[in-house]
Amino acid sequence: MRWRVLTAVLIIGMIVTGGLYCRSRIGEICEQMEDLLRQPPDSAALDDALQLWEDSLPLLSTLLHHQRLDEVGQNLARSAGALRAGDFGQCAAQIDSILYMLEDIREYDHIHWKTLF
Repeated sequence: MRWRVLTAVLIIGMIVTGGLYCRSRIGEICEQMEDLLRQPPDSAALDDALQLWEDSLPLLSTLLHHQRLDEVGQNLARSAGALRAGDFGQCAAQIDSILYMLEDIREYDHIHWKTLF
């Protein structure tokens, strides 16, 4: 009987620890993206942001809705295209939209006791 209780406590601890790790990792990715996007718009910063986003998609796609992830990726591509075309207003609008979505991702992914079990 003792090993069953110990196993249950261990499993619950692993779930909570894994959830907290995933939440912190998502927060780190969003902060890195925001730091890159809050710089003055240039092609190198947007390319770095796009590369970070592409590298982070395997983790994010297991935890978040794909529609939200696709929207961020599309807006990153649009902002890079607008910057290359010289349309700085459109680029700034797309970046503002991305920043809003990143904040939404960070706030949406809160861990509650109800969602753990």
